[in-house]
Amino acid sequence: MMRWIFVCLALTCAATSSLAQIAGTADLSGNGKLKAKGCGKDREGLVGTWDFLGDGTWTGTTDGVLVLSGTHASQGASGKIASLTFDLASKTFFDDALESWASALCGIPVTLMQPSSISHFDLKLNKRRTRAKLTLFASGTGSTSEGSSTGRYKAIVRGPWTEAP
Repeated sequence: MMRWIFVCLALTCAATSSLAQIAGTADLSGNGKLKAKGCGKDREGLVGTWDFLGDGTWTGTTDGVLVLSGTHASQGASGKIASLTFDLASKTFFDDALESWASALCGIPVTLMQPSSISHFDLKLNKRRTRAKLTLFASGTGSTSEGSSTGRYKAIVRGPWTEAP
């Protein structure tokens, strides 16, 4: 009986530690790249401040203006990796930006046939919790007057991490 109690306590502690949320701020910079089949590829510089709150929400700002927001959840027991999701308004903003960028790249209006699919969106902290890396991979199918085609977006930004007090 004692052995079962110990196992249950150990499992409860492990589950509780994996629920700890990442909380802090990162000043991140890097590149975003869009590849649109049949139109080529383009790259843009990305710079912004990302705030991660202990309540599981995050915001991303550029030049002091809120651009994106959503929720995050810690992955694993280390507390150094968080999986991110967009809120509805930010996902719409992101998809509109992809359409606009693809339209400029292709030289004709592009409309996403359905919302983009996010395959990877996370924040990872280094071992000492002083540096952060945010990655976002998305894909979608766009339609133009000339037909439809696929595109992929990849963003990787890095920078210093400041743990919340």
